[in-house]
Amino acid sequence: MNVKKLGVILLAALMSVGTLAACGAGREQSAPSEESSAVGMANPWREATFEEAAAAFGSGLFRAPENAENVRWSEMVPAAGEPLWQMAFELDGLEYCARAMHGAGSDDISGMYYEWGTPDQVTLAGWEMPGEIRSAKDGDQTAHLCAWHDPQRGTGYSLSAVAPGAAAVDLKGMAEAMCPDAPETVLRLADYYGFWADEAGERVSMTVLPSRGYGDASLEISWSGSAWDALVWSIDAAYDESKGELYYANGYVYERTYGEDGSVTEEKQKSDSAAGGFVPDGTGGLIWNDSVKEADRPVVFVRVPGEVPGPEAFVSEFFEPIGGYHEGTAGSSLGEAAAACAAFRFARDHALWNVDVPEMRDNMLEAWESMDGEKQRAFDENWMGVVGLIDRCLEDYDAVRGQFEDAGVGEEMEKMLGDASARFAWETLCGNVMTMGNSES
Repeated sequence: MNVKKLGVILLAALMSVGTLAACGAGREQSAPSEESSAVGMANPWREATFEEAAAAFGSGLFRAPENAENVRWSEMVPAAGEPLWQMAFELDGLEYCARAMHGAGSDDISGMYYEWGTPDQVTLAGWEMPGEIRSAKDGDQTAHLCAWHDPQRGTGYSLSAVAPGAAAVDLKGMAEAMCPDAPETVLRLADYYGFWADEAGERVSMTVLPSRGYGDASLEISWSGSAWDALVWSIDAAYDESKGELYYANGYVYERTYGEDGSVTEEKQKSDSAAGGFVPDGTGGLIWNDSVKEADRPVVFVRVPGEVPGPEAFVSEFFEPIGGYHEGTAGSSLGEAAAACAAFRFARDHALWNVDVPEMRDNMLEAWESMDGEKQRAFDENWMGVVGLIDRCLEDYDAVRGQFEDAGVGEEMEKMLGDASARFAWETLCGNVMTMGNSES
C-alpha cells in the first residue's frame, strides 16, 4: 500500500509538528487545536470561516458546491510565506478536500501522494486556468485529484477525493462549479454604487460612487470608534470586469475627530498605501479585505438602500416646481434657476443614488399619472430647459452663477454641486425621467 504523506506543503511545519490537520485520502479531518498533544508545540492548523478565508485570500477563492454538507474551513499558518486555505465538505456520500495557496504555482498542494498514472491535461472552464486530472488505485479504493493554477498570479489549487472501488468522480466539473467567477456571482460596476454597512451591526459603513476622475469608483469607508472619532478610508478603486470585483492600492486612511456638530476638528493621516478589495459572498454581501484595518473578524458589507420618495413627494417637490413657471415671460429665467435648484435638491435630499430604482420609477409614474393634463404639459415645456441649465452648472458653474444668485439660490446650488453624491443622485433621477413609462431602465 502506498504511504500517504498528509500536510507536507511546508517542510518547516512538518518538521516542527507531529500531526497536521488535513483532508483527503479518505480520512476525516482532525479538529485543529491550539497545541499539538504529540509534541506540545503550536499546531499550524486553525479552524476558520469562509468569510475569514475570503477576506484574507482576496479574489479567486472557490466556493462550496451546491448541496455540499458539513463544510469546514481551516488555515495552515506557516512560519513564513503564504497560508494554505482548506475547505473540506461532503457530497453524495464522499469526502472532498479543496485547497488554495498564493505562490504555490503548479506545485502539488493537495497533501495526497500516490504513484499517479499519466495525468490528463485540461483547462478548467470559468477559471480559464490549466490543470491536471490524476487518479491512482490504492487497494479497494481509488484516489482522485484535480490540480490547477493561475499562471499570472502564481496561485495553486487542488480538489481531491477517495472513492470506493473504481468509482468515477468528476472533479473537473465540480471544480468548475466551485469557481467564484461564475456568472451568477459577478457584479457589474454599477452594482457597487450605493451605501453599505457592516452586517454585524458595528460602526462600519461605506459609500461607493462613480469615479471622481481616478480609477473606476470612489469609495469612503468610515470605521467609528465612538461618536467622536473614526478611521476613514478615501479610495479610488479599479474594477476588474472579468471577476466583477473592486480592488485598490494606495488608498488614504485618516484618523478623524469630530465635534458635537459633526464637523471634523482634527485629522491625521495614518496611511497613504492601503491596499485591498471586495469579494462578493454570493448572497449580495461584500467581504472587505484591507491591509490597514485591524479587526479580529472579517467585515462583510450589506447594501442599505434608502427610502424611495412617494408619489406625493414627486408631485409637490419635483413635477410642480418645474412646471411652475412660463418660458418666455418676465421672470422666467429666475423661475428656471429656482426650478433647477429644486430638482437638484429633491434628488439630493432623497438620496436617489441609493434607492431601489424600479420602485422609484413606479412611484414617479404614479405621480405623473395623478396630475392633470395642464400640469403635465407645463412640466414637459420646461423640463429640457432645466436639464440644460443643470448641465451648464456641472460644466462651469461660474458661467451661470449670476442667474442662480438673482433667483436667491446661488449659494445653495454651489454647495450642492460640490457634493458627489448629489451629482450622482441627479444623474439617477434625470436618466429615469427621460425613460419614464418605458419597461426597462
